[in-house]
Amino acid sequence: MLAGIDDGQGRRDEKLRALEERRSVFVNRGRRVLLLRLLEAGTGSADDVRAAIELPADIDARCLGVVPGPLARAGIIHPAGFVKSNRPERHASYIQEWILADRDAAVRWLQDHPDRLDETDNDSEWLFPVALKGCQSASESDEGGTESTFRGGKGV
Repeated sequence: MLAGIDDGQGRRDEKLRALEERRSVFVNRGRRVLLLRLLEAGTGSADDVRAAIELPADIDARCLGVVPGPLARAGIIHPAGFVKSNRPERHASYIQEWILADRDAAVRWLQDHPDRLDETDNDSEWLFPVALKGCQSASESDEGGTESTFRGGKGV
C-alpha cells in the first residue's frame, strides 16, 4: 500500500515540476504576491494569490497551485490552518492558510526573484504593476523594494 502512495506522490511531484516550468512567470508572480501578502497582513491563502494575478484566458488558474510548496520547503512560510475559500467557484471549500516562518528569508527571496516578463507579451515593459490587481510593485513604494505593497484584504 505504501508503494502506491509513494508512486502517486512521485507522479504528482513530476506533474507539478512540469507545470511550474511551463508557467514559471505566473508562478513566480504568485509567490511574490503570497510573500508580500504575508509580510503585510500576516496570513495569506490561494484566494489572495488568485485575486491578485491576472492570467491570460488560455492559462488555467490551477497552475498557481504550485505557489506555496517551495516556499514552505525552504522554511519561509508554514501552514497556519485552513480557512473557507471566498471564491464562488470553490464552493466554500477549505483551503490552506499560510503564515511567515522567516521574515528575513521572505525579503531575501523577493530580492532574489524579481518579477519577469510574460513570454506572451510583445511589449518590453514589466507586467507586474499591470498584471496584479490590488497590488503595487515594490519599486513604486520604496527604494529597497522589500517592503510589502499588497493592498486590500482577502479577496481583493
